Amino acid sequence: MFASMRFLRLRALLFAGLVAATSLIGDTKAEGQVTVTPTFSYGPGPQNSQLIVTISDTTPDATIYYTTGGRTPSTNSIEYTGPLTVTLPITLEAIAVVPGYSNSVIASVTYANVVATTTTLNSSSNPSVLGQSVIFMAKVSQASGSIVPTGSVQFSVNDALLGSPVTLNAAGVATYSSSILPEGYLNIAAAYLPSSGTLGNGSSFFSSASSALTQAVYSSQHQSNNVWFNSASKTLGNGFKHPYGVAVDANGNVFVADSGNSAVKEIVAASGYTTINSLGGGFSFPAGIAIDATGNLFVGDIGNGKVYEILAAGGYTTVTSIGGTAPWNRPTGVAVDSNNNVFVADSGLGSTWELPATSGYGSSNALFLGVLSPWGVAVDAHDNLFVTSTQNHTVNESLATPGYSSSAILDSSFFVNPYGIAVDANDNLFVTDVEFEAVREISLVNGWTTIATPSDELNLPLAVAVDAADNVYVADTDNNAVKEFSSVSGNFGTINVGSTSSTVVSMYFFFDVPTTLGFTTIVYPGGATNAEFTDAGTGTCWPETPYTANATCRVDVSFTPIQTGARSGLVELFDTSGSLLASGTVQGFGVAQ
Repeated sequence: MFASMRFLRLRALLFAGLVAATSLIGDTKAEGQVTVTPTFSYGPGPQNSQLIVTISDTTPDATIYYTTGGRTPSTNSIEYTGPLTVTLPITLEAIAVVPGYSNSVIASVTYANVVATTTTLNSSSNPSVLGQSVIFMAKVSQASGSIVPTGSVQFSVNDALLGSPVTLNAAGVATYSSSILPEGYLNIAAAYLPSSGTLGNGSSFFSSASSALTQAVYSSQHQSNNVWFNSASKTLGNGFKHPYGVAVDANGNVFVADSGNSAVKEIVAASGYTTINSLGGGFSFPAGIAIDATGNLFVGDIGNGKVYEILAAGGYTTVTSIGGTAPWNRPTGVAVDSNNNVFVADSGLGSTWELPATSGYGSSNALFLGVLSPWGVAVDAHDNLFVTSTQNHTVNESLATPGYSSSAILDSSFFVNPYGIAVDANDNLFVTDVEFEAVREISLVNGWTTIATPSDELNLPLAVAVDAADNVYVADTDNNAVKEFSSVSGNFGTINVGSTSSTVVSMYFFFDVPTTLGFTTIVYPGGATNAEFTDAGTGTCWPETPYTANATCRVDVSFTPIQTGARSGLVELFDTSGSLLASGTVQGFGVAQ
C-alpha cells in the first residue's frame, strides 16, 4: 500500500486514457512530525463508467481514512484497506494518520465522466503489389458524441510496431505510409493512445483499438496472362519432359530434375521464371534434387545409379559423384540438413542413406528406418527426417536424436500413394499423392491432419518443394510442367459442424487484361458443387460484368462445415464462354459441437 512516489507517477502515466482533475491542499512532503498527504492513482474498472482507485501514503505505518461526496475525512471515516472500485463521477477525500505524528493535510480528487472512443482503420490500396506505397488511415472518434479525441495512434503489422506513434490531426485522423510491406496476408492494427490533457471538465478519453485489417500484398511474379488469384497455380518455364524432382533456393530460383530430357535445369526467378539454364551434364534420368545453404545441388540419378553434387561455384558446371561405395540403384529422393549432410532415399534398394558432410560425401551410412519402398525425403529445421513409403502408403518421421535409429508413422491414413515431400520453416509438411493427384499440407498444429488440397489440376505429381515464404513448387510430371502455388489462401480456422462462420473470408481476384466475367462457382476439389463453402453475395465479382486491366474483384465466402475434419473448396471464375479464368483455395476445419 505504501508504494513509492515514482511508481505512482509511472502508474498515472500508464493510465493516461482518463485524467483526474486533482487538487491537493498543503505540502505533500513530511515536515517534522506531520504525516505525508495521501495520493491517488487509478486504472480502468470492470465497466466503462468505473475506475479502480488506489490511495497511498509514504509515511511508515500510516492509516488512511477516506470519504466520498465532499465530506471532510476524520479518524471516524471509512478506513482504507485496499483498492476501491468506484462509479463515476465521484469525489474522494482522504487523510493519513500515524501515532506520534500530526494528521496529514486533506487530499482531494474528483474523477468525472469517461469518454469512450472507437478507432477504425482503412487502407488506400488493398490488395496491393509488392513495392507499392500503401497508406493506412486510422480515425479516432468519441463513441457517443461529437468531441474529437486528441493523442496519437500506434500502427503495427503482425504485432510488430510500424514506426513511432502518429499524432492525430484536427479531424482525429492519423496516417502511416509504407512501400516496403512484405508479400502475404498481413495483420494491420491501430491502437489509440490518448493524450494526457483533459477536456476541461475532469473528463478524458479511454484508449481503443481498431479491428484487425488484413492487408493482402502480392508479388508480380504470381501474375499470369489473364486473371490470377493468390492461391492459383502458375506454370514456370516450359520445355520440360516428365520432371521428377524440384527444389528452390533462397532467391526463389527453381531447380528441376528434368528426367525425360536427362537434364538438370534452373528456372531463373529474376526473369519472371521465363529463363531456363541447363546445369552440368552427363545425367541419365535424374530424379531427386536438393540444394544446400550455399547453393550447391545434389541430384539422385536413376539411369546412372549415382548421386551427384553440382557445385554452385563456377556456375554449376562441376559435377562430382558422391556417396563412396554405396550400392545405389534408384536414388529418387534427396534432402540436405542444416549441417549440409545429405540424405538419399533409394526406392530400388528400399533403403535410406546419410552422406556426412564431414567426409566430403565420400562415405555413406545406411539408416534402418523400416520404411518400405522409400521415395521422397525431407529434413526439418531440427534435422528430423521425413520419408514417404509408396508401398506402405505412409509418411514416416525419424528423429535426429538418437541418430535416426527408428521411425514412427505419422497419422497419414488418408494417403494412397505418397511420393514427394517437403517441410517448411513452421514444420508443416507438403506431400504429393499421385493417386489423388494433389498436394496435401499436413499441419503439426492440427495433429498431422490434412488441412489443404491446393489443386485438382495435377497429373502424377512426383515432387514438391517450399520456399521461405511458404510458396509451394510442384513437379507436375505427366503434365510436363513445373508449377507454383502461392502460400496464402482463405482460411476460416475452426468452426462447429452445422454452424455458419460469423464472418466471411474475402477472396481477391486480379485482371491483367480487360476481361468480361461470366460467372463464379464454389466447388469441392474434384468438381462437385460445394455444400459447405457458399458465396455470401456481398462481393464485387459480378456476372456478365466487364473488368478493365489491373481491376480487382472480390468473392466473399461463408463456411458451414457438414462434417468434422479439414474441409476445402475452390472458388472459380469463368468467362462468358464458360472457360475457367482462375481459382483460389478456401479452407476450414470442422469440429463436433
